[in-house]
Amino acid sequence: MPADVFAQAQNGLRTNDGQVIDPQLRHRRDSPMSDRSPRLSLAMIVRDEERCVARALDSARPLVDEMVVLDTGSVDATPRLAREHGARVESFEWPEDFSVARNATIERCTGDLVLILDADEWIEADDADTLRRWTAAATPGTAGLVTVASETESEGRQVTSHTESVRLLPRSCRYVGRVHEQPQGYAQTEPVPGVVLRHDGYLPEQSRRKQGRNERLLLRSLNDDPGNPYLLFQVGRERQIAGDFAGACAAYEQALPGITDSTPWRDELRARLLFSLEREGRHADALRSAQEILRSPDVSAEVLLAAGNLFVDLAGVHPQKHAAFLQMARRAWLTCLEVGDPTDGRDHTPGCGGHLAATNLAALSTGLGDEEGARFWTKRADELRR
Repeated sequence: MPADVFAQAQNGLRTNDGQVIDPQLRHRRDSPMSDRSPRLSLAMIVRDEERCVARALDSARPLVDEMVVLDTGSVDATPRLAREHGARVESFEWPEDFSVARNATIERCTGDLVLILDADEWIEADDADTLRRWTAAATPGTAGLVTVASETESEGRQVTSHTESVRLLPRSCRYVGRVHEQPQGYAQTEPVPGVVLRHDGYLPEQSRRKQGRNERLLLRSLNDDPGNPYLLFQVGRERQIAGDFAGACAAYEQALPGITDSTPWRDELRARLLFSLEREGRHADALRSAQEILRSPDVSAEVLLAAGNLFVDLAGVHPQKHAAFLQMARRAWLTCLEVGDPTDGRDHTPGCGGHLAATNLAALSTGLGDEEGARFWTKRADELRR
């Protein structure tokens, strides 16, 4: 089989977050909808975000009653831009702890519920009353689960990944964790339909600006809690994003013994480990890990998708076994479609059990010169994406 088959297949693959009311919003307080709804505050922590802070605030301005921005030491125009775009801005010395900063911002809010937004995010909503309708119907103590669409680069192409994140909180809630902080204090979560947070902070140029910051905070947390598997997993993610695949493998492998079948991020850890092992050139270890993981019960589409990608890569590394590895990849992606995306609340990349697997099958068919198969799987991917 020609070598360019593998290149064509790989090129098509998809791989696997004082009350001041703006004059424009005063009418909401007199509207019937506002009379029934709790007041909404926006809470944001910023530092040197002049590139995007106006975009974030402008997207939120029609949806909330107040916008509170806590500036942790900007030396650019971020504070001025935030004020010009309707926010109340206060200064706060950076405490080397994201949860402390988040909580300080929430404490300065006056709304009944608080919408958490980062400066490199912006809101897409069906209409201006989307959040009002949700808050009017939500059970007290409920937090809102919002879809976050993050733009990233994979294999030299820009792609979008989707995750679910708790972002609409009762004001009594507080965050814990120095980095990758999590909110606590709500009774339950419910999805907020019609609201998507777009995010471009994972694109290479933006990631480089923050490189090392999160890992430094994570390592400080590990000093306080050695061996914590979640912290090790997050250290691995930071290193992987930075291209340090050896460091990522080391962290993931340390985290692996500490997870259980109920660990929400179990599947992402396994998928990222396979990817990082292959990128580090540890092909034998990657294959051994994939075979071990695939033998375990309840294998997810997330892991199957990553395993299929690994098998295609191994087909290029081991030409004498190319047919066998490509068949293994095909079986892995077909099984993705059988398994589907999880419905039990586990963290996952939406589409691994659907359009992403079908897209990879189309790419593989193209690489093998199977035009009919490529057309079939391209059509199927489009159907699953809807």
